[in-house]
Amino acid sequence: MMSIEGTDFDPLDPQVLAEAARHETEERAAMRDEYPDADGKDAAQKLRIYPRLTRAEMANQTVEFLCPRARFLPRGVATLVTSAGGVGKSRFFLQLAEALATGATPFGCEYLTPDRPQVVLYIGAEDRAPFFHSLATPLLGSDDATLSFDVLLLPEVRPGFTLSRSTVRELGAFLSDHRDQQGGLDLVILDPMVAIIGTEYADMIKNPLVSRAFFNDCLQPLFAGHDFALLTGNHDSKNGAAVTGSADQQNSARAVLQFTSADPKGDGTLPVVGERIKDNCGFRFRKFALVRDPETLLLTWDGAASTYAYGAPDSVTARQSATPPRDPTAVRRYLARQAARLLQPTEAPESKRAKSSVEALLVAEAARDGLGKAKMTVRSFLDGFCEFERRKDRRTWRHVLVGVRNPDAAIDEHDDFIAGRAACVDTGHGPNEGDAE
Repeated sequence: MMSIEGTDFDPLDPQVLAEAARHETEERAAMRDEYPDADGKDAAQKLRIYPRLTRAEMANQTVEFLCPRARFLPRGVATLVTSAGGVGKSRFFLQLAEALATGATPFGCEYLTPDRPQVVLYIGAEDRAPFFHSLATPLLGSDDATLSFDVLLLPEVRPGFTLSRSTVRELGAFLSDHRDQQGGLDLVILDPMVAIIGTEYADMIKNPLVSRAFFNDCLQPLFAGHDFALLTGNHDSKNGAAVTGSADQQNSARAVLQFTSADPKGDGTLPVVGERIKDNCGFRFRKFALVRDPETLLLTWDGAASTYAYGAPDSVTARQSATPPRDPTAVRRYLARQAARLLQPTEAPESKRAKSSVEALLVAEAARDGLGKAKMTVRSFLDGFCEFERRKDRRTWRHVLVGVRNPDAAIDEHDDFIAGRAACVDTGHGPNEGDAE
């Protein structure tokens, strides 16, 4: 039985199953009345032209954001946060949930303040109660305080639960029951998504078609009859690349933030940066910077290190630049993320991956973000951490980017490429011998 505070719901109860079957029968009967030439199953799948709406009618059916000023967490849409393990996704989710549930300002960032307190449900798919308590306890100010949002810990009530075409109905019915009990449902957090992906969808880590199938089979039905925003977290299996490996569920999300962390500051706080990897919703930030307290591990807003895409407050410019990295390793990680975008999730045309084109792109990006000695730094990075293949284009030979090396990996490892397929061969003078000939 799944349970949350004030709610008990057994999706396998005979009465619940009978009610679901009756509802489905009534739906098919209604479809047969509308399409008498088709049976219930075919009628439910009959294609129909979407009605032509006026501009005024469309304006009444546009997406609504839980954090409207930042255009963050759109209703009826999935938002994905990805990072390597231990960066702080779960703490980010729990702090965000507590603030939104109380109507407070998350992390101290005014742009994320909701218009009203939200009804939030956190679904922990990985950790049991003791570890969850260790994450959530710092949110509470006194011994008798409780969380302001509801929690479903799948390992406690349904170990081994994964999403499929059948179990999605169970979870959907649970969400409907919870919404009715609470008088609404604004935000559902799935943390992490990878913990509830069944083996039949395992290839979604490398196949966008399977990722889309998971969305159609397991996520889209959850939105049926609901208007909550869905926030999911996932592990990124490789450092440096933008949404790669096991985190490549961006095909199921309209907005994707990749979290990374850097070395602690002088005061002991740990920087955590969320970089906007994908955005179809107009998210206001290009980089979303937080710092983690060394004692409580709670995250707070770092406005000086955050970068606005547009719509910045009057006190800052829209093109505010984050502090550029100075540490050589951090610089290489930064350049690796930029270069990997030419290969992941899909390869750019070869003309865009020619060595001269890659160099020009990285130099422009580095100069824009305030990186010193951009051209010299980029050329050194290309020689040491990128793999180029010599390919013929009509009568001209050129070197095309096929792989990006992980700056944190040893040079003789075989699994240290964060993008591309080619294995790097150490020739003694770097893997690249020039550009177009």
